[in-house]
Amino acid sequence: MFDYRNLPTGELMIGDTVLTHGMRVLLDTRPRVWEDDRGRNVYAFSGLVLNVEEVRVAGVVPIGWLYQEPNTGRVDYTREPRWTVQGNDLATWTVEPGAVAVEA
Repeated sequence: MFDYRNLPTGELMIGDTVLTHGMRVLLDTRPRVWEDDRGRNVYAFSGLVLNVEEVRVAGVVPIGWLYQEPNTGRVDYTREPRWTVQGNDLATWTVEPGAVAVEA
């Protein structure tokens, strides 16, 4: 049996694999952090989608969204498939057991 954890966004770390929308997203960047209008920290991690073929078959997430270039919206299928995991500590995420060492 797997020992999945549920963590608030602020407790996620580089190397965690987050399960969201049928994707396995390996967090491999430091989060961008800012304060919302209620004074809560908001975190946004960019991560590598590890199971892109499963995502393609499931059709839950438009596959082009995983290949958009930041700030332009242009789709580039030569890029790695990426997803942003974002939220404050009111949002919780299911995380696979064990973290992968990732250099940021």
